[in-house]
Amino acid sequence: MRELGITAQVEWLEAKDVEGTEEGPRTFSMLAYTGDKMTLGGWDKPVVVSLEGLRITAKPRPILRDHNASKVVGHTTSVKAEDGMLYVEGVISGAGPEADEVVAASKKGFPWQASIGAKALEYEFVKEGETTTVNGREVEGPFYMVKESVLGEVSFVALGADDNTYAKVAAEAAGIEVSMFSEWVQAQGFNLSELTDEQRASLQAAFDAEQKNLAASATESVKDEVTGDDHVAALRASMAAEASRVASINAACKDNLELAAEAIAAGWSAEKAELEALRAARPAATAPAAHTSTPEVTEDVLAAALSMSVGRDVRKVEAEFGERTMDIADKFRNIGLRELCAQTAKLEGKNVPAVFGDGTDVMNASFSTMSLPNILENVMNKTLLDSYEAQEITALRVCRTASVSDFKQVKRMRFLGTGRWEQVAPDGELQSAKVDEQAYTNQAETFGQTIALTRHDVINDDLSAFLEIPTEMGRQGAYVIDDIFFNLLLNGTSSFFTGGNGNLVTGAASAFDIESLGTAYETFRKQKAGPGSDAEDQRPINIRPSTILCPVELEIAVQQLMNSPILGADNEKGTANPFSGRYNVISSPLLSDSYYAGASSAAWYLMADPAALHAFELCFLNGRQTPTIERIDPLNTPNHLVGMHFRGYIDVGVALGDPRAIVKCNGVD
Repeated sequence: MRELGITAQVEWLEAKDVEGTEEGPRTFSMLAYTGDKMTLGGWDKPVVVSLEGLRITAKPRPILRDHNASKVVGHTTSVKAEDGMLYVEGVISGAGPEADEVVAASKKGFPWQASIGAKALEYEFVKEGETTTVNGREVEGPFYMVKESVLGEVSFVALGADDNTYAKVAAEAAGIEVSMFSEWVQAQGFNLSELTDEQRASLQAAFDAEQKNLAASATESVKDEVTGDDHVAALRASMAAEASRVASINAACKDNLELAAEAIAAGWSAEKAELEALRAARPAATAPAAHTSTPEVTEDVLAAALSMSVGRDVRKVEAEFGERTMDIADKFRNIGLRELCAQTAKLEGKNVPAVFGDGTDVMNASFSTMSLPNILENVMNKTLLDSYEAQEITALRVCRTASVSDFKQVKRMRFLGTGRWEQVAPDGELQSAKVDEQAYTNQAETFGQTIALTRHDVINDDLSAFLEIPTEMGRQGAYVIDDIFFNLLLNGTSSFFTGGNGNLVTGAASAFDIESLGTAYETFRKQKAGPGSDAEDQRPINIRPSTILCPVELEIAVQQLMNSPILGADNEKGTANPFSGRYNVISSPLLSDSYYAGASSAAWYLMADPAALHAFELCFLNGRQTPTIERIDPLNTPNHLVGMHFRGYIDVGVALGDPRAIVKCNGVD
């Protein structure tokens, strides 16, 4: 027999006058089990309990607190399986403090969990790729299907909805062996039959502590510190934090359930669990040589340690530096600026004092190295890039991007659709192409700021504060691209959106709705090849729009129209929406921000894919679309500036492209 710990949310506790007085006991009702797969302690694969095979006795079952038979909360009045789910109802009939706490916390909104104690009498393993029907639904393997089980009791618990929590249930009859401890011992690499009494007692104590760790940390510690409303609020906060930690650990250790259980029980952080999971997944190393040396500390090792110290994603860091470097860097994962300075000085053979003191000797030694600026530049660039890539940059989605080789103004040709292919004459002569052109120019400019590592930063040992600067520089690097684009769009397009260009819709009819979208679409599709009066100049360019650019004030209305297959559903069939799912919707708060002189909360734009025809062009020096940080040459640093100085910058420019690639609708402000 194996024990099951089925956990679920207690749906409600309601006041009910059982005895005809206002002081009668409260009743409760639970959705105790949804019938789906569960991850349970002691089982190496998910478990599904067949509710058809769950034995439910006619007599009431006890309602306990934390599966402790001495902590009675109440008893069941109804336990039934319906539609593949298990429902439990009962009465808070206990007379002790546990029952009072359940009721009091519930009245304050505490989200109690339920844990159903059951024993598995018969089960079978469903292999990967196989499917079987259980609880009225098709379930794919691999999983254990518990075909027959016995319901024992139900408990109120603070942290019941934990995939890795073991439901500790006392045996109901003498002679019934609880197998979970045996399996846990085997998972630790021991043979239960070979243990001495002393070893068995020690392992049993560790097992019991692991079982109780989560509930104890989330309830008792909080209860000792706060009372009343503060107690409930703090308990909720503690549970939320613990649930987040456990979820992150489960995600990191999804292929190693034993490691996940160890991480949860030992209170590891999600980052530590992730790193240990990566290590455990590596192939086993060959036996070490008889004589080994101290692991080599390199610039990469310190850069990896610095990256972990400031909380960069562990998987990304390992992809950048490799497994061996990460193994050594883990010894320095909490490195600060003082230790970094000392290690870089030692790396280049400089003598540093054993005690930091006022820091003068350590800083003089490290500031004169190449290692310290190299490491800082490395990590600052990666931190900046993480921040930059996390930002949404509207301009990159609606502009064509191009590369320039210097800061000189470059000339671009807007090729028009004049001329056409002619039938080749029998003599094989091809006609010369006729291409009219309009020129526009673009030019990259530099945007950036400086950052300094000062002696104050090192003495204060405030690494997080220092690296928050490149994080903010990453955000600003992303923002400057949008800033120059929206400055041009809103302030520099007076001659771009005109009736003569055929790309402007004005008046009340331009306010966004399906009619104005239809008008904008027709206007866009009728754009001519031109300019010129020849018949071939009046041919449509035949480009389709792909994107709607709008302010956030219109985003919901635009999304609703794009997502709705039916219009005006005031009859059974309604009217088909011809624009459903047709356009990408891109919104930006900058379109309506009063910082820009031409901002509007009503104007919106219908645009072509910039790969087909571009209304705007972004140019980047040497094609580099991300900002960078580099050290400023000490020879170019003014003498009055103390410290190590860096600059962050991006080289970018923006220009108007082809007016036929966009239609503006003014809307109504």
